[in-house]
Amino acid sequence: MRINKNHNFIKTISRLVIMIFFLSLSVSAQVEINKNPPEVFLDKENGGNIDGYSWSSKELKGKINLLLYVAPDQQGSVQKFLERIDKRNYQKERFQVTLILNTEATWIPNSLIEDKVRGKAEEDTTKIYVLDKDEVVLNEWNLSEDNPNILLINDGGLVVFLYSDELNEEVENELLSRIELQINKGESK
Repeated sequence: MRINKNHNFIKTISRLVIMIFFLSLSVSAQVEINKNPPEVFLDKENGGNIDGYSWSSKELKGKINLLLYVAPDQQGSVQKFLERIDKRNYQKERFQVTLILNTEATWIPNSLIEDKVRGKAEEDTTKIYVLDKDEVVLNEWNLSEDNPNILLINDGGLVVFLYSDELNEEVENELLSRIELQINKGESK
């Protein structure tokens, strides 16, 4: 009889764990093509714009945005592509690059990251630099922790391109084509 009670208890707990797991999957937001990304807000302790102000995903409307969400040690893997973007001299009024750094993904102290990024932001005013100190964006948008995440968001705030893997020339070319397409759509309005 005792074995039967233990068996029923384990069975009940197992069902509960499975149910909680599936409920958590259905509740977690994620980024989807042709939809607005879920709203996120970074401020004070959990991050924000490198200039000290808060940052909200609502800021991604009104112009075409290339958003890169990376760990500090992944910046090098997107640097060559960012240089290709810079060479194109897109109009700042129409196109913006937002680089969000997942500072939780490294052992480097936030103060050192902030100093380095602040210096870089002063040198390069063409990009928005944001810190995500508690993986808020990573979790809310269900992004990859192991690879750079690249999103192209149109001027209406819809995600039109999403890539979460190591960049290669083929993907870079595809993304550049999509950026040009978005810019040309806006010019024909």
